[in-house]
Amino acid sequence: MQTDEVTAMATDVMDKMTELYRAQEADTAAVYALEDARAQAISDGMYTGCKNAEEREAKAATVLQEYIGAQRVTKAKVAYAKLQLDRAQMNWDRVRYTVRLLEVKESYRA
Repeated sequence: MQTDEVTAMATDVMDKMTELYRAQEADTAAVYALEDARAQAISDGMYTGCKNAEEREAKAATVLQEYIGAQRVTKAKVAYAKLQLDRAQMNWDRVRYTVRLLEVKESYRA
């Protein structure tokens, strides 16, 4: 394995970490946007006339559909970014252990 390949794998892990952090930031922003929209809907009287929790949730689901959908998308992006980071880290670990194994072999030959 060439040095540039190892460097590329290490860079890939760092890039995947950055992608995960960005996805988490977007997810946090989507959660805040949903909560802000929910609070605004409450202050606008959206729940007026709703007699139970099921009615309130049904009404909220229709009124806040855009925000709920956006938050689901960001959650999916976070999950995908975590998967990609896990794959990159496993690949990096494989390379590290291979290099370590080669070092151990060399020390026994000497």
